[in-house]
Amino acid sequence: MPGFDFLENIPVEALKKKHITFATPTEAAEMFQPVAPINVPYPISWADEERDLTAWLGNEMQQEAVDKLYSLLPKINQTNDKKLLTDWSHLQCSDHFYYMCTKFFSDGDVHAYFNPYETPYEAFINYMNVLSDFTLRLNAEVPDSSYDKEIANLSDLISEKDEKIKKLEEEIKKLRTKKSVTKKTEKK
Repeated sequence: MPGFDFLENIPVEALKKKHITFATPTEAAEMFQPVAPINVPYPISWADEERDLTAWLGNEMQQEAVDKLYSLLPKINQTNDKKLLTDWSHLQCSDHFYYMCTKFFSDGDVHAYFNPYETPYEAFINYMNVLSDFTLRLNAEVPDSSYDKEIANLSDLISEKDEKIKKLEEEIKKLRTKKSVTKKTEKK
C-alpha cells in the first residue's frame, strides 16, 4: 500500500530501543495490575453515535432476521454437515444486519456508504430469501416433522433423478459422437 510502507519498519525500529517490547493481550494483562473494575451494564460497540447495538438490532427487520436465524439453532446443533455449518457461520455475519439499518443523518451516510443494497428493505428481503433456502436445506438434513421428512425424501428423489438424467445425457452425447464418426468414415 503506498504511503503505509513505514508500517513494515515499525517492529524493526522498535526492537532497536531497549525500553520497547511487544506483548500479546494475555501477556500484557499478566504484567499489569488493573486500576479498577469497569462496569459495562449494556453492550457497547464502535458503530454510530449511540455506540450500542442499534446498528444491528435497531429496527423490526433486523430483529426479525436475527430471531428467525437463531430459531434454527436447535437443528444446527443436530447436524455435522460441513456445508450447512459453514453457511450457518456466514449467515451470522454482522454485516447482513448492518445492511438492514434504517438510521438517518450522519450514521445513515456511513451505513449507505458500506452497503451493497439500494435500501435496507432490499437487504432484508435478500437475507430472508437466503435464510429461507437455508432453512429448507437444514430441514432436509434434520427433519422434525412428517412434512419435513417428506420434503427431504422428495429432495433426495429429485437429486437421484437429476443424477440419472445427467448420466443419460452423457450417454446420448457419446452415442451422437459415435454416430457422427461412423457417418464420416462411411462417406470416405
